Amino acid sequence: MNAPGTARRAPGPRGIEVVRVLRDFQRSPLPTLERLARQYGDVVSLVLPGHRALLLAHPSLIEHVLLRRSDRYRKSRGTRAGRRFFGDSMQLNNGERALAMRRRLAPLFTFDRLVAAHAGPVVEETRAALAGWTPGARPGLTGELMDLLLHIMVRTHFGTRGADTRRVGALYAEALGLLPGFGLPGWLPTPRNRRYAAAVATLDSAILERLAEQRRADRGDTDLAAEFARLGLPDTQIRHELVSMMAASYNTVGMTLVQTLRLLAEHPDADARVAAEAVAADGETPDVRRLPFIGRVVKESLRLCPPAGLMMRFALADDDVGGWPVPAGTRIMLSSWLVQRDARYYPDPLAFRPDRWTPEFERSLPPCAYFPFGAGARSCIGSVLSDVVLRLIVATIATRFRLEAPVTPPDRTAWPLLMADGGLRATLAAR
Repeated sequence: MNAPGTARRAPGPRGIEVVRVLRDFQRSPLPTLERLARQYGDVVSLVLPGHRALLLAHPSLIEHVLLRRSDRYRKSRGTRAGRRFFGDSMQLNNGERALAMRRRLAPLFTFDRLVAAHAGPVVEETRAALAGWTPGARPGLTGELMDLLLHIMVRTHFGTRGADTRRVGALYAEALGLLPGFGLPGWLPTPRNRRYAAAVATLDSAILERLAEQRRADRGDTDLAAEFARLGLPDTQIRHELVSMMAASYNTVGMTLVQTLRLLAEHPDADARVAAEAVAADGETPDVRRLPFIGRVVKESLRLCPPAGLMMRFALADDDVGGWPVPAGTRIMLSSWLVQRDARYYPDPLAFRPDRWTPEFERSLPPCAYFPFGAGARSCIGSVLSDVVLRLIVATIATRFRLEAPVTPPDRTAWPLLMADGGLRATLAAR
């Protein structure tokens, strides 16, 4: 390996290949990064529109950025249009401000507290959705699962019930769907941008009305909005934090749910074990602690198909990573998709093997060899809630239905490729 500072630029595509890589990245980002890492190694120099970037594909290099030298790397605060939706939240802040908010909220996100507060609502919403399922082909299953997850998120975050959950969920989905990407600036008064601003304003009005109602009649609710209020957060800040948390988890947890059910449909032996465990733990609310195999299934699903398979940081100051110089301003691409499918750490890496997750195996992994929710002080604060939600939804479905689905080609399992052709195509069979 080169001594620090001796190489001007890490290996990577050059010339016309840069254009081809950008085209491929837009179409299928994670498989493109996988190909680049195979071709160039654990540090790949890339050119993004207007920026130099480094792709890091080794746990020690990722640990350097997320843990050892995290003070030199920051998350982007996003676009002005994005901040209209996310607000002034921990999700978008950096440094001591973000850490202070995390320390304040962390006691609410312990396993025991989350199970006690949210297991019942998760199971109730899932059973209500399953009441409308019947055996046979289910072509719209992905959309139904995403709707279920959205309603669970709205209820656990804001404490809504029934029609109110559906109303707030619809407002949230509309605003999120109109969120401007990286095309025209969000401040331009285009028809779409005006619809986006109006959708966010309507969502804000509904949320703030709900929060004010909770304060007027504090019934000791255990949803996150009520808990945040008891910590002394003002309503506007509660809105910012909860909308950001939902945005961070809705698509990612929804995609993991779809991928987990897909994997179980493709592996009948594992599915049978899941069903047996779920039936044994079934009750008014299943005990999450009695679902260890389902926990390993979810963990293996997150390993094979991490929905947030790529995260970005930018360098605040000059640094070097793995012997390569990192000038200030460089975009750093960190890919759990690459590391978690690497044979150096995971034998038979493309195989779905939930039983690999023994305590001994987990201790053998180097730091940042598994980071579907990030790592360090900026890891996802809602990762434990996501685990609880996923285990309970999978268990509740497994007691009632078995999914059958054609095997998905490996190059179609990455986000968002599985969703591109209508999502998971499955047939339901009654247990």
